[in-house]
Amino acid sequence: MTIDVVNLNDRERLVKKRFDIGVKLCDELEDLLEMATEYDNGTSTSTRRRNRMFEKLRNLMKEGTRKSDFSATAATVILHEESYSQIKQLFINLNLWNNELIDLEKEVAFCALDV
Repeated sequence: MTIDVVNLNDRERLVKKRFDIGVKLCDELEDLLEMATEYDNGTSTSTRRRNRMFEKLRNLMKEGTRKSDFSATAATVILHEESYSQIKQLFINLNLWNNELIDLEKEVAFCALDV
């Protein structure tokens, strides 16, 4: 009923916006996966690269938290995108997955829709 009352399926105003957010997040996750893979392969292992990767993942995950607009869309895309799983595993293997990311992932999971 809420969907109808606040017109959440208004194509121009919200549906397209959610689609655009999903596409952007998928692209950003693919870019991050490429960066993390290069770091893992030893192609680019600078401290600067490591910090950029961490910052990029943290910022992407923050988009799926309660404080962000369209958080449910962002959280759902993040958690269900295969590249996110691969990034997470690379971060774990590289000892970059820390308590901050664990807490962010919990928050993202709270906001994600069941699909």
